[in-house]
Amino acid sequence: FHGGKLLALEEGHLPFGLGLLTDGDVAMRDFEDFGGKLGHEFTAHPKVDLATGEMMFFGYNLERQPYCTYGVVDAAGSLTVSLPIHYEKPVMMHDCAITARHSIILYLPLVFRPRKGQPPFVLDRKEPSRFAIFPRHAKSPDDIVWFEYPTASFGYHTANTWEDGDTIHMVHVTDDEFDFGKNGVDSDLKLVRWSFHLPTRTVSRVTLLDRQVEFPIINPRVVGRRSKFVYVLLFGEDARLPEAERPQLRAYKAEHVAKGYSWGISKVDVTEGRECGRIVFGEDVLGTECSFAAKASAVAEDAGY
Repeated sequence: FHGGKLLALEEGHLPFGLGLLTDGDVAMRDFEDFGGKLGHEFTAHPKVDLATGEMMFFGYNLERQPYCTYGVVDAAGSLTVSLPIHYEKPVMMHDCAITARHSIILYLPLVFRPRKGQPPFVLDRKEPSRFAIFPRHAKSPDDIVWFEYPTASFGYHTANTWEDGDTIHMVHVTDDEFDFGKNGVDSDLKLVRWSFHLPTRTVSRVTLLDRQVEFPIINPRVVGRRSKFVYVLLFGEDARLPEAERPQLRAYKAEHVAKGYSWGISKVDVTEGRECGRIVFGEDVLGTECSFAAKASAVAEDAGY
């Protein structure tokens, strides 16, 4: 919901407007192009800065230059920034990141290379992981600074990003051996923190949680600001349930986790790189991507549901 409009998002098209009727039904509106100013795809993961009311987004495609375009929509719903991001080879993109002053586009080498009987996207391990960092209201591609990390990697989702002096930190779920054909149980997605040192244009990475995770979320009030907690869904071999649970329940959960469902949520302290809480879903309960609902009057970052 932004600028007084309820938008359904899917990264291959324009946003689609929806309406909520008094009887609780959902009405279909039309594609949203922000007064005719938007003519390209729109990510399913825009970032909203609650301090300014702005929504930052990007759209990517595989067929035409520019392969990626970044934009800003103000609190009133007007498109105020449209910035082409130029690069030679199209790649799949899914998420982006913002700080209070900067935006980041992840150019990770998941290339479109369809082969019969194989997934359409493959990780090109000969290519580095690249990141475009630029001011939120950049006026020209000349404002973009590119950072390179020597190892190829891919991850769908970012958690949060913030500035610390001359360094930008970005918490992200990533995998150096990413396989587009695998789901959560087979992937090796880990929660990591990328650090970009602006004066030297260098980048480093540390692992925060060494287990299979996906779908990181945070309190929306701290988007783009220094934060302490990230919540991730748990998958994979670490899904071995307590031995006290009935064998048939363990078998039930193992079967469904193998299909890409999660068995629990981990609360991670990203300042210390440790798990500080965990919820294991109850009997016959599995989960997928969720949201954090902050308590209305609370100040603590982790006060919510």
